[in-house]
Amino acid sequence: MKNFLFICTLLATGPVAAEWVNVGTFGDNSLFIDPTTVRKDGDFRKVWGIQDLKVRDSDGELSRRYREEYDCNARRKRFLSATSHSELMAGGKTLSTITEPSPWSDIRPNTVADDILKMVCAN
Repeated sequence: MKNFLFICTLLATGPVAAEWVNVGTFGDNSLFIDPTTVRKDGDFRKVWGIQDLKVRDSDGELSRRYREEYDCNARRKRFLSATSHSELMAGGKTLSTITEPSPWSDIRPNTVADDILKMVCAN
């Protein structure tokens, strides 16, 4: 039981140990990724990201934490899962959770998504 609690504690502290890098803005919102979480599988890369909102939305949301998958060869991405949070940088209360992957979307050149694609697909 002690080992189980220890493992749960380690898993719960994951975001605290993250090395978030600001990768740009989308509208008025700031986008971050944690490059230490990039996982490679052939032409695909998975990475954790955060979107901080400039203004709290009507549901009380101020940030979103998500797992994204990038297809380096086809230049597309999709969200694998996401949570919304009441404070910046995925802090505070978790307000909602999405576990269903989104459809793939193409990545346009010269966008923040294009910058992230280049970053995660570099290796």
